[in-house]
Amino acid sequence: MQPVAIMIDFDGTILNTMGKYTSLGTDVIAKHFGVSKKKAREIFYANAGIPFPEVLKKVFSKSSKAAVEACAKEYNERKLKDVYSMAKPYRDVEPALRALKSKSFNMFISSSTEAAVIKPLLKKHGLTKYFSEVYGLNQGTKRSHIETVISQKGIEKVCFIGDSKVDVGLRKRFAKGVVFTIGRTGKKSQGLHKRKTLLKSGATFVTSNLNTVSTIDFAKATQKSIQGKRYRRPLKTVIRQFRKRLRH
Repeated sequence: MQPVAIMIDFDGTILNTMGKYTSLGTDVIAKHFGVSKKKAREIFYANAGIPFPEVLKKVFSKSSKAAVEACAKEYNERKLKDVYSMAKPYRDVEPALRALKSKSFNMFISSSTEAAVIKPLLKKHGLTKYFSEVYGLNQGTKRSHIETVISQKGIEKVCFIGDSKVDVGLRKRFAKGVVFTIGRTGKKSQGLHKRKTLLKSGATFVTSNLNTVSTIDFAKATQKSIQGKRYRRPLKTVIRQFRKRLRH
């Protein structure tokens, strides 16, 4: 087993949910707190990666407890139907997980969504076999998930892969060289951040294709060596995309 653990966020990194989550969050915030849809979207987008009830308590601290609880309740009730029933993993997820597993990496899910919600979804999409454990909201924060893996699993380094500013900023909360963070970038319409935003927030490296992660030698890597590395798209990807353009 590698002395490096791969910890991966779930929503927006494995499952393509953030666009739907942003729409849902925008809707319930605007409804319960009387702000415009534009303002509600800005609030949700700026706080992606933080548990939704905590976002509400922070942003609407002057609102009644009943309003905060009602908003959080509607959000939680609707996310199973409005988000998870339709969401699928990104296309690059299983090939990337397969490549990392072939290199004997110990892999974990670390999410602010409840583990009881995540596990059936991993099973549904055939991804359970890639992960040793699932750490969710009930197991603490993402920082505490990393601390648990390091202290209990004999791990020397952690590569944390996520899509939010909170995810990539985890690197700064540990001693130098212990945690590397990889940011998944993409379109704002998908609820994802731009490359520049993630790098500014602390990402070691940013990619729109998780297949690039398996090419990093984390056992020998340093913050500088990863940041200085440039990846090309796999040749198969280039050919597939070229043929797709020709068809259209």
